[in-house]
Amino acid sequence: MVALGAALAAGGAEATPKEVSGRVWVVTRLEGQAVAGTVKSTVNFAPDGKASGATGCNRWFGVAVFAGPSLRVSQVGLTRMACEKPAMEREASFIRMLGLVRSWRVSGNVLILTGMNAEVVAELRAESGAGIAK
Repeated sequence: MVALGAALAAGGAEATPKEVSGRVWVVTRLEGQAVAGTVKSTVNFAPDGKASGATGCNRWFGVAVFAGPSLRVSQVGLTRMACEKPAMEREASFIRMLGLVRSWRVSGNVLILTGMNAEVVAELRAESGAGIAK
């Protein structure tokens, strides 16, 4: 993580791609399963490489480094509120997923995050009414 932070400080990371920046992405599939609509997990990518959102219980923040189709999310931190069991379970799965992400692609209105062996670790849909970067 130190090397990643140094790369960011030196300007070694690409800017967040406009396909994903400026949108609120809502998790629809996680760990191969459709997610319940009662617990909402989100991802927001800022043009400066910051990432943030909601886990389903707490707010999270971190650093996203894009390099072509590659993506790494690191330096993840979060608030520490206690929530009901379904939200806490979602949070654990969501944070685990962030650490597995190695690449990304957009297909229509869906952001697909994949892991080391190109397995899909999450699918997210752009939230209706969310700003779209141009």
